[in-house]
Amino acid sequence: MRNYHQWSSGWTLKESGVEGLLVAEIARKLYGSLSSTESLLLEVPIARIQKWSDAPPPKGRTLETFKGRKRADVVLFNGHGRPICMIEVKRHVYREKDVIDDLTRLTDVLRKCARQHSGTLQRGFLVIYDSRQNDTVKSWIDSFFRGNPDHVVRRDYTEESVRNWPVSPVPRSIVVEVTPSPQ
Repeated sequence: MRNYHQWSSGWTLKESGVEGLLVAEIARKLYGSLSSTESLLLEVPIARIQKWSDAPPPKGRTLETFKGRKRADVVLFNGHGRPICMIEVKRHVYREKDVIDDLTRLTDVLRKCARQHSGTLQRGFLVIYDSRQNDTVKSWIDSFFRGNPDHVVRRDYTEESVRNWPVSPVPRSIVVEVTPSPQ
């Protein structure tokens, strides 16, 4: 983030930036914490996450999440080349729909590709960069999870706990971890 600040004569990613640069910076930081057998990919199609996780194809009607060209911003892979973590990044959010769409994508993929369904996916994260409207965004997140209590477990990270964590771009970020509910 400092590089962009220097390149742009003081502008921030929030003011004038692209989400891809933020995703690349998060990936760079994450890569430094991976073991020599682990890896990551950017912009991974959701259908490939399902296939590579060894989860069985969905039964019945295909969820919207698995249709079309939807992609995960960052996917971490274990030493066997199987996805274990999915990360959705937002540079800034203006609408509740943006937050709900990303949380829906995360929870849908976890429900289908997690270990209890024979898949390898273990968790997902929603990272919202530099959110100055924290209370509003957190209320949107709370609303989503009130409507989905039985399917996922949620953990929010405070500013202090994510300050040096690779997924958090800056202390003002909102980071929400989503994991499958134990069954």
